[in-house]
Amino acid sequence: MSRFFHTLWNHEFATGKSWYRPVLLTCLLLIGLAYPFAEVFLINYPKFGLDEYIRVTDGEALPHGSAALSRIFLPLWLSLAVACVAFRAAVIILAYRKTMRMVDPGKFHRDFVVYLQATVIALLVSLGALWLLNLSLYALGAFPESGGNVFSYLLTGLHDALMLYVPTVVEVHWYPGVILLALLGSEFSLWFIHWLTHRSRVLWLTLHRAHHCAETYHPLSNAPAFVFEFVLSIPRVALIAIWSKLFHAEPLVLEGCILFLAVYFVEIFNHAEAYYVLAYQHPVLRALCVLTGNGIYHLLHHSSAKEHQMVNLAGGPFNIVDRILGTYASPPPQTPRFGLTGNPDLYLNPMRIIFSGFAQLAYELRHNTGIRTKLRILFGSVYYQPPLSKEFLIRGYPEKSI
Repeated sequence: MSRFFHTLWNHEFATGKSWYRPVLLTCLLLIGLAYPFAEVFLINYPKFGLDEYIRVTDGEALPHGSAALSRIFLPLWLSLAVACVAFRAAVIILAYRKTMRMVDPGKFHRDFVVYLQATVIALLVSLGALWLLNLSLYALGAFPESGGNVFSYLLTGLHDALMLYVPTVVEVHWYPGVILLALLGSEFSLWFIHWLTHRSRVLWLTLHRAHHCAETYHPLSNAPAFVFEFVLSIPRVALIAIWSKLFHAEPLVLEGCILFLAVYFVEIFNHAEAYYVLAYQHPVLRALCVLTGNGIYHLLHHSSAKEHQMVNLAGGPFNIVDRILGTYASPPPQTPRFGLTGNPDLYLNPMRIIFSGFAQLAYELRHNTGIRTKLRILFGSVYYQPPLSKEFLIRGYPEKSI
């Protein structure tokens, strides 16, 4: 058994394996359609997805929103949702072919295998952790009406509580103004969450570093933005609805659903290296990137250049929050180099990509003494380095000091 775990932790994938391409093509066709379908129809908002769409077409009440939008919402939302899924699936498949012509195919296939496995591992562990939490709380008699689905219960409960207790501070009667304020507020929230995962060494090592490891970006070949995403996952639609409640008597949930889909069309370019130059040069795609703050603007955030470590954190129209907070950077015309800062030599093992940060923290807590040092290990800045440490992801660091 120990040999199995040793292999699992230390095995690295080499370039040029003959089985990479057929396996990846199969995964590409299956996941390329299933992934955008799940994102759009099942999890973009806890109160509205495909099952809710079916129910409201049978006569049940829509979520909150303006009366004008309510009259056209159902066909508009479904049309956009179907188009969004089809568009994202097409980009995922075409980006694979285009990337193959741009970079070394052997390296791309190897990296695709490694990071796709890392994503699957993160997903399985997340689902396993949620299942154990569900089982424990359900056994104690908690929320039996939800069937033990703690994630759904917590998201729905959070939404209901905030909608009930968040007051309307200033009633804004100009409808576009409410939407702009809600967008601005949600982007500030997202900026702070993203900023925190880059500044806190615990959050960086355990949740976010894996997302920045890949050096070749395809929508399916990079680890999740927040590993074990349920820890920090607050759907964008919910944030827009919550912020809109501060300026409007009713939370603009319907508007949030439409805005989510509008942004989600362009979001597929956030991690599609193959389309960087096209999105930069094409006037329509560039305009969409500017309007949403996504695409090439987010891709620049994944640059391995030191000056791009903390840029374009929020997105949003014209990257206004990043401009206000001083983290905006304009993308260059040529595709930047991607990966961790300085492109260090990594252990290309999916288990290490996901769990190396946990291993490092455990090592540091075990080998360092003093409560102050241990507190800084857990709550310090990402730039803090304890006296004794060990790096499990990046080659070349000494065993006991970095």
